[in-house]
Amino acid sequence: MIRKILAGFMVLILIGWVSVFFIPEMNYRESDFIRYNFFTPSEIKNIPRISDEYHFEYVPEGVDRKSSSSIIRFCNVGNKEKAYETLQAYASKLSIPMKYDYSPEDEQSESVFYVVNGSGVYWASCVSVIFDK
Repeated sequence: MIRKILAGFMVLILIGWVSVFFIPEMNYRESDFIRYNFFTPSEIKNIPRISDEYHFEYVPEGVDRKSSSSIIRFCNVGNKEKAYETLQAYASKLSIPMKYDYSPEDEQSESVFYVVNGSGVYWASCVSVIFDK
């Protein structure tokens, strides 16, 4: 009986583990150990936290995309000017260019940080950093 329960549990874990890699686009938090560690590059993991409220997104490369994107979205950013200065200093330290507008057609062959202001009622207080690698 215990072997059947254990086998069932192992199958569920295996299905969950494999399914992580077939999700076309995902949102996750730092506490989501598997997604955070597999899909978040060090450039995004180590980015200065300009707000206590943030989450991550991953968009894989595909037919209409030349590269995958890792995104960290900060919300309820107090002083956006100071936040931009902090992000610019971080990008400069890594020698990665930072641009303030994003378009999938503008994808580069090099690593680039894109900083995008939120729009709409909720997202207006948010700042997204998109990292294309």
